[in-house]
Amino acid sequence: MELLTLQTTRSNRLIQSRATSQAKLEEYTFGLKARQGQLGHARHELAELINGTRREQIDAQKAIVEQLDAAIEDVDVDLRKSVLKTPFSGTIARRFTDDGTVVSTGQPILKLIEDSALEAWVGLPVAPSVGVADDSAQRVRIAGRTFDARVSGRRPEVDPATRTRTVILQLDASAADFMVHGQIVRLQLEETVVSSGFWLPTTALTKGERGLWSCLVAVPEQSPSSAEQARCRVERRDVEVLHTESERVFVRGTVSAGDQVVARGIHRISPGQIVRTSAVVQAASL
Repeated sequence: MELLTLQTTRSNRLIQSRATSQAKLEEYTFGLKARQGQLGHARHELAELINGTRREQIDAQKAIVEQLDAAIEDVDVDLRKSVLKTPFSGTIARRFTDDGTVVSTGQPILKLIEDSALEAWVGLPVAPSVGVADDSAQRVRIAGRTFDARVSGRRPEVDPATRTRTVILQLDASAADFMVHGQIVRLQLEETVVSSGFWLPTTALTKGERGLWSCLVAVPEQSPSSAEQARCRVERRDVEVLHTESERVFVRGTVSAGDQVVARGIHRISPGQIVRTSAVVQAASL
């Protein structure tokens, strides 16, 4: 400032004696004004620093900071929504999309199979499923092996396709080495059924009409006191199979207690034929 002031004063004296040019005087004059402006600006900034930042500037800076924080939070939300977290540990069985694919809400990405807590879902008739108590110990068969299981719950509704109620069993951890997801599991239950009928060997049955089964009964032609007691006439009797167990069946129908049922070889005998009783089964009620 002092140098420019001296140069401007000297140029004013020299311009009167025409010892310097007008341009040189204007250069010093404008340079002095520029320095004076810089000095005034510096004094203003110094005054602001001494007095402290104004409230308006502080509020404006706070607004900018809050705006940036909101932008950062928005980015964090997008990042959190871009990460899929599994609700349980397991193995990825299938991927439905490739890397970089744009997906929409609700679109399946992966198929995850839980292999740490094995479960078996067994559909039981409604009445027997009531008898399977929660937390009761059961035995299941998987691929020819028997494993311990425990009832962990049951579905509250009946399956509309199978008309059964699903019982969920928690399998023993040792079953993981012998099974895969989707494998067939068999649950064996004992049920007591009170019903009237007759036990017959399976070889005594033949297919009848309208979905029924039939058997052949040897009916004596004369009274039991007659010497011809062994002569019998074969009659067909329709029966309904209620239960099958190994080599015998439980039936009900037109068979009565004490009837002599042909046990084997019914394909060689026809109704109305006269036979002599030798190998017969006497129907016993239960």
